Amino acid sequence: MYVCCDIGGYSHREIATRFQAGSYSTVSSACALLKRSLADDSNLQKQAGRIRRQLIGEYVQQAT
Repeated sequence: MYVCCDIGGYSHREIATRFQAGSYSTVSSACALLKRSLADDSNLQKQAGRIRRQLIGEYVQQAT
């Protein structure tokens, strides 16, 4: 959900609908929790960076 918001630019409401997560506040809470965790956990930062690069790379390949 965090990646959808961070990279995809989707709203919390759109993400909640797609993931059947209940309400947008559920998505908001999950994203805020991960954002706080990212600030404190270097391993999580590395994992998130790899995911971000992979997704962006796949997007670029599809666009060309």
